[in-house]
Amino acid sequence: MKGLVIKSTTWDGETYKIAATEGIHLSVEMSYRYGAIWCPSGNNGKESLSWRGGHLDVGDEVEIRVTEITPEEITPPTEIHKQGTIPPLSKIDDPELWADKLYTYLRYKKILEDEGLI
Repeated sequence: MKGLVIKSTTWDGETYKIAATEGIHLSVEMSYRYGAIWCPSGNNGKESLSWRGGHLDVGDEVEIRVTEITPEEITPPTEIHKQGTIPPLSKIDDPELWADKLYTYLRYKKILEDEGLI
């Protein structure tokens, strides 16, 4: 199956081989408040899989190569979530998560007020 070979300075130069039966994705997000974060993840039908991502700082490097990977070569994921399950309450009630949601809400509210839409 097709997969990605990823080597990252954020992993101290470790190399991961990732693949999943239903596909894989690599997301990178940048925001003013939190900086840059990234996460390689995938789906095998009934589970969502992810491999160590994390914060990216200036100078960090992520090397990605598309290749054929056999199931035996795949680096085991660091997190597995059954699809359709509710995350643990500890993640839902995380104060940092709610602070971030409040910050985002207030930012968008201010934009709408400045534009005279509310």
